[in-house]
Amino acid sequence: MTAAVTARPVTPGENRPRKRSDASLRLRAAGNAVLYPLIAVAIVVAVWLGITAIFNPPSYVLPTLPGVLQSLGALVWSNPFSPTSMWPQLGSTLLGTLLAFGLGSVIGIIIGVLMGEFAVVRKIIMPYLVALQSLPKAALVPVIVAWIGYGIWSKVAIGFILAIFAVIVNTLQGVTAVDQNQVQLVRSLGASRWKELRYIRWPAALPSIFVGLELAIVYSLLGIVVAEVLGAQSGLGVEITQLEGESDTTEIFALLIILSIVGYILHWAVSFAHRRLAWWDRPADGRRVKRSKITEKTTAV
Repeated sequence: MTAAVTARPVTPGENRPRKRSDASLRLRAAGNAVLYPLIAVAIVVAVWLGITAIFNPPSYVLPTLPGVLQSLGALVWSNPFSPTSMWPQLGSTLLGTLLAFGLGSVIGIIIGVLMGEFAVVRKIIMPYLVALQSLPKAALVPVIVAWIGYGIWSKVAIGFILAIFAVIVNTLQGVTAVDQNQVQLVRSLGASRWKELRYIRWPAALPSIFVGLELAIVYSLLGIVVAEVLGAQSGLGVEITQLEGESDTTEIFALLIILSIVGYILHWAVSFAHRRLAWWDRPADGRRVKRSKITEKTTAV
């Protein structure tokens, strides 16, 4: 004799994992964005204090952390309108960085799209692009200075050369790495090449383009500082060169900390734009969002 089993009605939503709210996810992401950099800073500070306490190196080799912080405070709180202040030099470096990044981004995206759309353009430009990237950028500074002069545009040229390669390569990768089923679908619907680029290739390439932009903003700052160290009239790199002649390593370290903070803020700003504009590439609960504007706009073609 078989015993009858009565099935208990299941409440809707029962035994289903609870999804974290968007607010908690954003709070956790913000906490991680603050926590991990603080851990990295704490490790650097601990190593720095340990080396100076154990080995007691001379200040021109490795200055003490309190001395660097004191010099950093003097630089930050200096009068911005004073000719000896750090702020006009920082403004010159920041202006050159933004100009190099802007030019490298616009021209790099255009070249990357053209290389992705037309194979003949890719075959013509790629050898020159690789050859230019293989050259040591420090060796280009004297040539560019001889052509342009010691003004801000010579610095911008170096930052532009460093930034544009990352933008071109990532744009090319994003434009070409598109789901061919979607491409064939819009072509079967009679879409023009412009609509294919607008509705299919561009949304698919945008996350990859932003990866290139995140690299380009850092490379732009690097190129500007290198150009200033090797030959320029203004900027933090020029000030570092002058302090090197005076063996003032303490203030050099303070300027390097300022440059690191500026680079981190610039990279964060581009990453923020990445999360806002390419929202379908944003992590959601530890996973990448699979659905994108591509599928939404395919039928609109």
